[in-house]
Amino acid sequence: MYGNDTHRELANIVQQLRRHAGLTQREMAERANISVAGLRDVEQQRVTRPRVSTLRRIAAALELSATEAKELVRLGSVGPLLARDLRIQVLGPLRISVNGGQVNLNSERQRTILGILALTPGTPVTIDVLVDAAWGAHPPRTAVDLVRSQMSRLRRRIQPNGRSAQVLVAMNSGYALQVDDNQLDLLAFRRLFDNARRDFRAGRIESAVGDYKAAIELWRGDPSADVVGLYQQTVLENLRREAEIALLEYADAAARIGRHGETVTTLRQFVTANPLHESAHARLMTALAGCGERAMALEVFENLRHQLADELGVDPSMVVRRTHEAILRGEPAMTGPALLAAGDDRVPVTRSAPDNLAHLRLYRS
Repeated sequence: MYGNDTHRELANIVQQLRRHAGLTQREMAERANISVAGLRDVEQQRVTRPRVSTLRRIAAALELSATEAKELVRLGSVGPLLARDLRIQVLGPLRISVNGGQVNLNSERQRTILGILALTPGTPVTIDVLVDAAWGAHPPRTAVDLVRSQMSRLRRRIQPNGRSAQVLVAMNSGYALQVDDNQLDLLAFRRLFDNARRDFRAGRIESAVGDYKAAIELWRGDPSADVVGLYQQTVLENLRREAEIALLEYADAAARIGRHGETVTTLRQFVTANPLHESAHARLMTALAGCGERAMALEVFENLRHQLADELGVDPSMVVRRTHEAILRGEPAMTGPALLAAGDDRVPVTRSAPDNLAHLRLYRS
């Protein structure tokens, strides 16, 4: 298991190579066509896993050999996704660790307050919203003072050693969580997702697949599922939607370079939890066929067809039918443009019976 030592090794190597080449940070950044701030973040260990494209540009600027460049990229890929000084995880049950030690919040109201702030990082949440989440429709008269008291205790519990800037900040008649993207799994997920999309659109498919995979692996279950007061938060639905799109794009990217097998398990989990999600079924069928499991892919289609007919009285959508036809003909897996032509416009086809799907889930709870 790689830890902060690998991260420190990468930072030191980049800095030493730059100095050995006689380059300032600005000169190096210009050669690599990256920002000075980006290079500084790598050298000062402020990013735990730099983008593959960034490391390749650094390697090219330093005129490293192919073997040396590959090793530099490898060191960047094994660094920890989340920091050790503060780690807040909301993509699943709420988890907090500070300075390497687990923090157990026994106060349910503290957990609710932190959960809301962590789901909207950097955005002020008013005290009224926090009161409503923590006490519901009948808060005590002293609820505002109680929120402030809970925030004071919470701030002491999660403020990492050696950090001067406050993690929990009072602002605009409320509070905000101010953390780096390697201190909160939600921010790490979004950074990886954005990187993957950029690389995919630029044709750097292998790099995109790595970031999509890392982003999806940050999910441990339904976001903050164990926190009372969050189940009605609209932000949860939006976040599930982000994960859903990331998974579908990951499947497309992996299929593009023949890495079908690595998405099968996650796609199976998703369609089990969302049995009428047709776009996900199409990706699962494609992945199975790509792995040589043609009969299993056809079985997925038949199961979906029967379920749609029994529960909703409809036939599968065009994207599912076209995927099915391609598998029957033994044609290459459909990805990206082919799925778009088949009617998949990146708005996943999901037909839900009122008593069947309350909301989309990445995993079955």
